[in-house]
Amino acid sequence: MYLDIPTHHQPDFKYGLVARPSRKERLSIKPPAKKERKKKKSRHMANYTASYPATVTVDEKLTDFISSFYAISDDPSRNAEWVDYFAPDALVVIADKKAKGTEEIREMREGMWATVTARRHVLGKVFPAVFDFHTEPPQLEYMLHGSVEQELKIGGKLAGDWAAHAVVREEGGRLKYELYHVYINVR
Repeated sequence: MYLDIPTHHQPDFKYGLVARPSRKERLSIKPPAKKERKKKKSRHMANYTASYPATVTVDEKLTDFISSFYAISDDPSRNAEWVDYFAPDALVVIADKKAKGTEEIREMREGMWATVTARRHVLGKVFPAVFDFHTEPPQLEYMLHGSVEQELKIGGKLAGDWAAHAVVREEGGRLKYELYHVYINVR
């Protein structure tokens, strides 16, 4: 799907994980021309980059999906775009709040800005995996950790560390969250 595995480990389907080439293989591979190597990313996505395992090749579609999701998350004017990242039957759990389906997710999103004037996520590491190779297409899951800082309408700031568990599926050619569960520790 959006991860690749070595051929000798890969089940009979087109998606999976790929192990990093050996040192000898890496040294024998010529890097792409400089022009190909540099890919421009939009300004907002460049500020929301995470680290991925060095032993796994992760599809750019997934990395862009994650980066742009958090950029949109931190912009209170982009509620509709944020809601569109979720499948119509998605489940979202953030701390002690839960929403299922588009309407509840929209209400949750609007409520996220009721007491906050600004929010800034910092992405740490992403741990992607495919556990069930028998679904079509296979479900991609990932865990992610990072930090967040929020400015409150009443003044002051809240900061904390968080982790998220997500299940992503492709729908209509686009990635969508099926499950998004955030665990947060605010200090």
